[in-house]
Amino acid sequence: MSYYIDTTRQQELWLSDVPFMDSLSFTFLAHASYMTALFLCAPLWRRWSDVQIVDTKAIRRSPSVLVLTVTLFVLLDIVIDPVALRGSRWFLGQIYGYYEEGVYFGVPLANFLGWAIVGLVLITLHRILDEVYRSRPRRAWGAAWVPYRGLIGPLLYLGVFGFNVAVTFMIGEHTLGVVDLFLLGPLMILAWTQIRRPSNQATQRDLEAHCADFPTSPLRLRLRESASETHQWPTAPS
Repeated sequence: MSYYIDTTRQQELWLSDVPFMDSLSFTFLAHASYMTALFLCAPLWRRWSDVQIVDTKAIRRSPSVLVLTVTLFVLLDIVIDPVALRGSRWFLGQIYGYYEEGVYFGVPLANFLGWAIVGLVLITLHRILDEVYRSRPRRAWGAAWVPYRGLIGPLLYLGVFGFNVAVTFMIGEHTLGVVDLFLLGPLMILAWTQIRRPSNQATQRDLEAHCADFPTSPLRLRLRESASETHQWPTAPS
């Protein structure tokens, strides 16, 4: 079981005995994990200057995305928690500790189980809110095209992962850093394969399914612009 050191209680918002920003960080870590899971599970629309995720409602609801999201979420904690526990050795400061030293570089294994439960709850709530939000009528003019949008989530995930690995080496925890790199390696290979594999290029059927599920998707608008030039527009599947 962990405890927080309340040296910052007068400097930031606390909820009971937990800093609010610490709790808030779970949300964007969960979102980065979710978007990375979608990136790894869904077809991609790739161009030399763009990468977009061609997901569908079925993909978002799939057990594989759920399990992979929770796994990626816990993987972040495996990297973050040991170096955060050594916060007194870098600019984070010592903000928390454990009543009993854990077996994984000072972190109890029960902590990772707790993260898995939190991740499962967060992604379930995310799915529910996403369904409610997308069930409401939306105007197409609000959809903005963002180049390389499909890489934003994975790059955020990689940024958090990489930052913590860099700090780990910076404070001299080389064994921990090497373990972190071993965890990162397979994930990087999988992501690179996902981008380069020709069979993962979104097909016409994938694009139609995506546009049918998300009528105001920016990708649909971009395809419509391309279709106006070629006089071919993907119709919704029957």
